[in-house]
Amino acid sequence: WYINFYTGKWNFRELANLISVKIGKKRLFTNEQDLLNLEKYVRYSLNKGVKEEQLRPVLARKGWKKEQLDFIFRKFKKQ
Repeated sequence: WYINFYTGKWNFRELANLISVKIGKKRLFTNEQDLLNLEKYVRYSLNKGVKEEQLRPVLARKGWKKEQLDFIFRKFKKQ
């Protein structure tokens, strides 16, 4: 039996999450913090008057995937 008490970088949860994303492509975001960071940045930019068409290429160059961006912008369109 093994219980993982380590909570620092590369803990079991993060490592398992990363592996499942790389192999299974099951989740859009590797962790909740990535989702919150992207959401916060997009909200801030949209409130400053930046249009979605301007923001998408910038975020894509930073490494965000199209599916992740679709998810975030769809979330803001519902609000």
